[in-house]
Amino acid sequence: MSNYVKNELKIHNKNMTEIKELFCSTDDNGELFFDFEKIIPLPESLNVILDVISGYLETPARELFNKFAKDKFLAMNELEANAFMKTHQKCTISKFEFTKGFLSVLLFPDYLQEEITKELNSEDETFSARLQLLIVWYMGEIYEDNIQKYGCTTWYDWCVKNWGAKRNTCNTYINECEDCIEFETAWSAPIPIYQKMAEMYPDLDFSVRWAEEDIGTKAGFVEYTGETDGDFQYSYYDFQSKDAYETAFELWGIDPEEEGYVFDKENNTYVYCDPYEEETDELPDISEVNGLIIQPVE
Repeated sequence: MSNYVKNELKIHNKNMTEIKELFCSTDDNGELFFDFEKIIPLPESLNVILDVISGYLETPARELFNKFAKDKFLAMNELEANAFMKTHQKCTISKFEFTKGFLSVLLFPDYLQEEITKELNSEDETFSARLQLLIVWYMGEIYEDNIQKYGCTTWYDWCVKNWGAKRNTCNTYINECEDCIEFETAWSAPIPIYQKMAEMYPDLDFSVRWAEEDIGTKAGFVEYTGETDGDFQYSYYDFQSKDAYETAFELWGIDPEEEGYVFDKENNTYVYCDPYEEETDELPDISEVNGLIIQPVE
């Protein structure tokens, strides 16, 4: 499960109408969101392969593609394919994986689409061995092609490399009064996105603050003023520093006192004291009290 990072973007020399046009899109529910793809588009051939399959199938698929020609599997009968699968068991792909977390039939070439559709509609619980081999071989071709074109096999690695976050934004909030957009990203602040904004629109004047929901950990800021010297700067606050805590308090709307954070003047940062820890009125065990003086009763 991802930790989310709250980002607060302020563009100082554009009004909100311009900001929406440049950087926002509309989702399936008709809501505006800050859209990375308007800044650095995700290649379509990377988007079709979900991470649910890349975790275990990538290596055997690439090995199958690089070692054998597809004609070998096209020419196989089912008996030969089953024999081959016994020595290449990692090349197994189930109908469940295909339909629930894997691929669209349309991803495959015409010569496979009809076979895949026919077997998906049959009552058999699994694909035929021959068809499994063809599906996995073709996946290897896609992986290798993506490596050549983009340096990554799937959308996940590409997003981390090119966006600085593993997926597009969520929970966008547009503050019309302050020309400010707030949104959340998974795991990290999308520094490459902000760098690309400055590159695409060198006259922009914008600033960003971000903080992870794990209070006091990842937090920092970006500043870019294109109208002066075009200097792009960003910085991470020190782990559990005063700046890291206070940025998180502000962006996540946290009252530090209510949540148990107390400022430590000596160390110039905050410490956490559990506000829900139960208090006790029990007297201490006398055997554990040192230097106890008992006054005589007059």
